[in-house]
Amino acid sequence: MTDRKNPIVIDAHTHLSSGRGGVKLTAKTMIEKMDEAGVDTIISMGSGGQYLEQLQKSNDFNLQSAKDYPGRIVPFIYFDPRYEEDGLDEIERCMGMAGDTFKGIKIGHKFAVARYMYPMMEKAEEYGLVVGIHSDHSVRGHPYIIADLANSFPKVTTVILHMGGRTAAAAEMLSIKMAEKNANVWLETCFSNPYPVKKAVEILGPDRIMLGSDSSNSGFGYGSGYERQAYEMMIHMHTIQCLDLPQEAEDKLMGLNAAKLYGVKVKA
Repeated sequence: MTDRKNPIVIDAHTHLSSGRGGVKLTAKTMIEKMDEAGVDTIISMGSGGQYLEQLQKSNDFNLQSAKDYPGRIVPFIYFDPRYEEDGLDEIERCMGMAGDTFKGIKIGHKFAVARYMYPMMEKAEEYGLVVGIHSDHSVRGHPYIIADLANSFPKVTTVILHMGGRTAAAAEMLSIKMAEKNANVWLETCFSNPYPVKKAVEILGPDRIMLGSDSSNSGFGYGSGYERQAYEMMIHMHTIQCLDLPQEAEDKLMGLNAAKLYGVKVKA
């Protein structure tokens, strides 16, 4: 861990939800966590839902949160391939509402080779959206499968969320190889081990790797395991800060790369 200051800190993997477990939630909780952790901006990927109506509500809440906190929240559209045509229509609905605000499409714990992933990628290419896909070592979200999808759409920037991590360092190392073979593949680091993150910088260079934490505003899930909510972000920031990277490289991973990708202004 270092005391070095970065020009901007962007958490490129978070989730905002309007409610969970019968509890109504607000974005203010996330903003408070960001302030304590020293995070300037988050990329909010929404929270999906078991039903289409819930997913739509999630996307609406994500958009409203970005409007309520301009410059601090950058929203994604949550896409679920199980909804097929309705899922594609939801992308169209969101882009019709705020095509200048939504910057990407998020796919959660679904099969990366589901049939409607391909027309989703076509929509992403049409609108110039980034696609972020959950990854792990399973057949559902293996880095190899995600990279194969990205290879079919070389104009679509595709982010391997967790860079294959959370469960197996071998998957993290494979995600590096996938990014090495596909120039449109980026890596996001939350729950990845420090060694693969450092190897990613050595092999790929520092320009396609981004800090993430998977934090939410709910206080449930992963966040419930920390004494203070801000630790949920800070522990993933420390993963990068402890690598002793050159300052320029650390600055890129901590925020400059995400700022460039998503059009976030960096204060002089």
